[in-house]
Amino acid sequence: MQKELQKLLRAAEDGLKQLSKKVSDIAEIVKEDAVYGFRIGKLKLKELNLERAKASKVFAIGRRTYKLYQEGLVTDKETIELCEQLSKLEEMAKKYHGAAKRLAKEIKFKK
Repeated sequence: MQKELQKLLRAAEDGLKQLSKKVSDIAEIVKEDAVYGFRIGKLKLKELNLERAKASKVFAIGRRTYKLYQEGLVTDKETIELCEQLSKLEEMAKKYHGAAKRLAKEIKFKK
């Protein structure tokens, strides 16, 4: 009976050692994942900042091109077509802006 108890205790002790090793391995993996996750996050943030800077430059180029179009200095057909489309959109936006202002004035008068 005592031998069986010792055998059972050794088996339990071995099981605890294996479990402890697995927990330690998992903790190491989580720690490494956190480090890699942090590094990936930093890289993604830098990537997003660069994409934002690129978009800003493209916007500035577009604004400059549209200004040149308004001055009659653009000769590329596709660019002229795009600028004409933008010009039409601007006209429509002005109409809606004016209508919104008039409606706001009407609402003020009714109060």
